[in-house]
Amino acid sequence: MASEQTSSPPPVIRLLAFDLDGTLIRSEELKAQSYAWAAEQLRPGIDRGEVERAYGHLVGHSREEISRSLVDTFSLAPEAREHASGASREPWQTYVGIRLERYRAMLADRDLVRANTWPEAAALLEQAREVAERVALVTTSECWAATAVLNALDWHDHFDAVVTADDVPSVKPHPAGYDLAMERLGARGDRTLAIEDSPAGLRAALAAGIQPLAVPTHYTRARVAKMVEAGEVGAAAVVAPEALAETVHRRVSEMAG
Repeated sequence: MASEQTSSPPPVIRLLAFDLDGTLIRSEELKAQSYAWAAEQLRPGIDRGEVERAYGHLVGHSREEISRSLVDTFSLAPEAREHASGASREPWQTYVGIRLERYRAMLADRDLVRANTWPEAAALLEQAREVAERVALVTTSECWAATAVLNALDWHDHFDAVVTADDVPSVKPHPAGYDLAMERLGARGDRTLAIEDSPAGLRAALAAGIQPLAVPTHYTRARVAKMVEAGEVGAAAVVAPEALAETVHRRVSEMAG
């Protein structure tokens, strides 16, 4: 009697880590809209499209840097001071407070969040257990924002660890977030793969000893290309969304081999 042939299990790595903003959801689009909305609250009739385009050049900067720049670019300081009604806040703080009110409401809208997922990355997340023993979310978003997204998408059980800006002393490009995820899940950098969209995220993964794959958006594509030109990441590490799953499976095979 011929013995039954058994197929070998697919290769797996210890940890597959996902960025959130720009990688799993189109949050930069939502943030751009919230900054434009806030500007319009201060100055009705302002060209929201111009504000969104100006925000696009600031992606990757801190909330304070973005808000200060937009207040200066569109001369919103007088309106912000008037809106504050004598409160001891700087104009950028008033502006960002209005903007966060809008952004919180956007993230609480399940249909809006679901409509702004990146489908290829979301599909990979659904299949992540096929290639990795553990799955992590490592984000520069604060806990409230990450939780709102996970609630909207019913993704809480998709991750074995969630690391947010509230969990670490420094965010990307510092490696603290990735270091903490690996510590929590008993992973090493050479057995971890990270999915990112931005230079800050790529540099954080590299600094943690992790091999990253970049799926840049139109906000980050030019800056990621400069990283390739400078030799910071290889051209093969930059993939189109439709090639993400295939590339991950290939990289996992190489890492597990």
